[in-house]
Amino acid sequence: MFSKPDFSVFTNYMIISLRGLPGAGKSTIGKLLAGKLGCPFYEMDDYIPTDLKEKIKAGNLLTETEVTLFFSDFIAVLRQRSAKGNLVVSGCFSKKTCCKP
Repeated sequence: MFSKPDFSVFTNYMIISLRGLPGAGKSTIGKLLAGKLGCPFYEMDDYIPTDLKEKIKAGNLLTETEVTLFFSDFIAVLRQRSAKGNLVVSGCFSKKTCCKP
């Protein structure tokens, strides 16, 4: 289905980000794509702190500050891990859909 691209043309690294609604198949496609490309797959949901997960499950919106801090932490993780090469990321978490002003 996918052919492995020539990554030698990239001077640093590539991060492929899959976004979409819950249940759309991001994780399924992400795992398949990462496997085919030979790079790691990271599920953003695995990095959401427990207190924020509980707040979301309770039906409460996160504040913009909470989301900004989470994204900052998650991006730092991705930068650290991508320094070793390419990676695929899946997530549907967005400021537009989960934040209150």
